[in-house]
Amino acid sequence: MHFDHVRIAASPYCTDTLWGDCGKATHVAITALFLGDAPVSVNATYELQHKTLDLEADATVGKFSAKQLNDFLIPNERKAVTDGIVESGKLHLDIRNDNAILNVTPYYRNLSMKVLPKNANDSSGFLEGLKTFVANTFVLHSENLDKPGSPAESATIKLRREPHQEFLQFIWIVLRKSLGKIIGGFD
Repeated sequence: MHFDHVRIAASPYCTDTLWGDCGKATHVAITALFLGDAPVSVNATYELQHKTLDLEADATVGKFSAKQLNDFLIPNERKAVTDGIVESGKLHLDIRNDNAILNVTPYYRNLSMKVLPKNANDSSGFLEGLKTFVANTFVLHSENLDKPGSPAESATIKLRREPHQEFLQFIWIVLRKSLGKIIGGFD
């Protein structure tokens, strides 16, 4: 997965504790194109001076083909998106003292996937075909859109950061778990 045309603005950013604004949270604004296609906007407040991870962020992503996720999904999850459009998505992340609460709402339609063999060198067989059928028929939620009188499903999870987890690894785990609650097919 990649981001293009990234713009980052952050202030105040300080390591000099004698400066008056040094104890204040850093406000970070990020805009980019996700997968070279979907506009992304992130507004965050990051407590740089804290020893623990303390961060609050709101983010949105625009429309893209879910198949564009395959460059990441195939080698890492051994699953491939075969169809689907992500219309948009939004999230609110609050991390205090290494404890995260994430609320995410993806808006998507026509999602389907294929389960691949665990070993990338093996070819798909009957078992992968059966798993794909079960996943698409019973597990995967192919649509998550607002409907009259019924908003799209959101998921909120809480998770504690383990001492060995890197920052981006932790963010990915929190995001993956919350999206998995809505989409299905990702344990």
